[in-house]
Amino acid sequence: MSCTVLSTRWARVPVCMVLAAFLTACSGGGSGGDPAPAPVTGAPAPFTLQGTIVDGPVVDASVRVLDADGNQVANTTADSNARYSVSVPASARMPLRVEASGGNDLVTGGPLDFTLLGSVTNSGTQTLNLSPLGSLASEAASCAGDLTGGSLQAAWENVAEKLSMGLDTSVMGNMLSDAVNADNIATVVLSNEALGETFRRTANALAAAGEPADMNSVLQQMACDLADGEIDGNGSNVDPRTAATFRAAEVAVSLETIAGRLEVNGQDVTSLMDQSIGEVMVDAVGRSVSSVDVAPALAAQVIEAVSSLRGSGISGDDTLTEVADLLARNEGGDLKRQIDAFLTPARQSDVAAVKDGVALADPSAVARLAERMEARTTASRPFLSLSVSSDLVETGASVSLSWASSGAESCRASGGWSGTKELEGAQTIASVDDSSRFVLTCIGLGGAVSRSVVVNVEGQAPVRSAPEPAPAPAPAPEEPSTPESGNTGEAGGETPSTTTPEPSAPAPAPAPTPEPEPEDPSSALPPVASLSASSRSVASGDDVTLRWSSREADSCQASGAWSGALSASGSRTIGPLTANSTFRVTCSGEGGRAVAIVSVNVLSSGGFNLSWAPPEENADGTLVTRLGGYRIYYGDTPGDYPNVEEIVDPLITSHTVAATPGTYYVVMTALDPNGEESGYSNEVRTVAQ
Repeated sequence: MSCTVLSTRWARVPVCMVLAAFLTACSGGGSGGDPAPAPVTGAPAPFTLQGTIVDGPVVDASVRVLDADGNQVANTTADSNARYSVSVPASARMPLRVEASGGNDLVTGGPLDFTLLGSVTNSGTQTLNLSPLGSLASEAASCAGDLTGGSLQAAWENVAEKLSMGLDTSVMGNMLSDAVNADNIATVVLSNEALGETFRRTANALAAAGEPADMNSVLQQMACDLADGEIDGNGSNVDPRTAATFRAAEVAVSLETIAGRLEVNGQDVTSLMDQSIGEVMVDAVGRSVSSVDVAPALAAQVIEAVSSLRGSGISGDDTLTEVADLLARNEGGDLKRQIDAFLTPARQSDVAAVKDGVALADPSAVARLAERMEARTTASRPFLSLSVSSDLVETGASVSLSWASSGAESCRASGGWSGTKELEGAQTIASVDDSSRFVLTCIGLGGAVSRSVVVNVEGQAPVRSAPEPAPAPAPAPEEPSTPESGNTGEAGGETPSTTTPEPSAPAPAPAPTPEPEPEDPSSALPPVASLSASSRSVASGDDVTLRWSSREADSCQASGAWSGALSASGSRTIGPLTANSTFRVTCSGEGGRAVAIVSVNVLSSGGFNLSWAPPEENADGTLVTRLGGYRIYYGDTPGDYPNVEEIVDPLITSHTVAATPGTYYVVMTALDPNGEESGYSNEVRTVAQ
């Protein structure tokens, strides 16, 4: 093995790399007379279930409790504060099913349109709220076939991650079991009203298309769809048409929710939601759903839905692309204002038409939608680079823009240029008369990513070079909150030329700007959790090392393919692995819960293995102190690398690439923590058998 020094426009780094191809084969009875009588101690005491009933707040609802055999064991009526309390016999056979129906929804002004559900797996006084979000989690756990306290928690985490409808989990960590109070009632009412309206619009669209559906059926199907952790049209008794129609309705409802003007039955209910909050909770008078910032959570979920719906042949692709473009750009960070301006009556009608088109789609179109929903769960997030020939010019000068993407299906330009662009290309702007920002957004099954460059004109006020917004995720399977689920940054550099790939290091990133102190120093910050694997693909029988970290968390718990309490950060080697495995970390603190997930695939076909030494020196001669990770590019033709895999853990120095048998040409790059990317290393050739 030899070491070389590679010079690029970014860095000069001594690196060594070794490649090795490998092949993976791939009640009891008794006897002896009458027993002595047991001491009389009295019957076990009943226990109490209590909680809040909310779609909008629902008063006077009928509540009944059913045991595991379906027998009613208790019932009650909710009070004028939308709360209930019911005494349950300790002898009731678990698990219990709790249902709420009828009553008066203070937002819609009528009885509940569908039954709200909850599940109880152990006796003892406890809180159980009955709501659309809680119903979805409870039914998802039931569909999974193993209704336990652990499965309910896992189901809730899936709902919070995939379909929260903007619920602020920093103040309402678990919709099933956390008490509703003045601090969280606004986000509780808004998110549950939004989900209930999504059920309503889905059922109405299907009914208008002649499909048998009601809100209870839609709830049941979407819960079973979510039982595997993804909205993909798969699951027990799940109709892909229902799932796709739901996703289209979700886009429309979510946009209205972000804009601050959610409509229920065609009417803006913002003031009705605020009024209902004051009616059921005296100490929450004056609290408004308008104060709830739903944009961060909903933007990612909307793009995930849009990614599934685009390209299926259903009319409305242009509208959906506009939505994804706007959400991915998030210019200025004020997404509520931007969506409010975007959502004109005409566009609102266009978005609604997508839902109706899906409900009416012919079987072949539904089959394409089902394929896209399933394919999205394994799609990588698009990668995009954008560069400009000069960032400071004289008035009227020309500049050249060049870009490249992978994993994208379409790209759109905005700002200083416009129109649909090829997935890779270059364009000359003949005359730049004003300082401008040129923005490019590319969208694919794996989500959307936006990049921009600034060209300032001499003598004019400069355009601020704002940091790029984070790419809006539509994550790989069960990894929305892990570092692996992102591909960002810019690619470029010299053509590789020697025999050993050497990832070069990016120039050191400037020190990050300190985050401002919260306005209320006493409020708890939401936890943050991350989880990574030393390799995302391994041969059968190999081990994998998991690394996790957290902030603002008091405790962490492992679940999925591993289990047990974890420290706030650390690493653990798991193996040998013989089947595809999904690992989950849940970290909890005063500010709520955070979940991170990573999946490791066990190879059943050939592949090749890479190993490398980390870069040590930047191009300016300074030591590398902060790496963000690496990218591996490969293809079956020299100089052409259509496939990319990202290594986000800078501590990792080897990786297994799953590949079919054949010859491959491989290069690498290095990333800094801000996603800035070095040029290509030299190319190497390897064979997977």
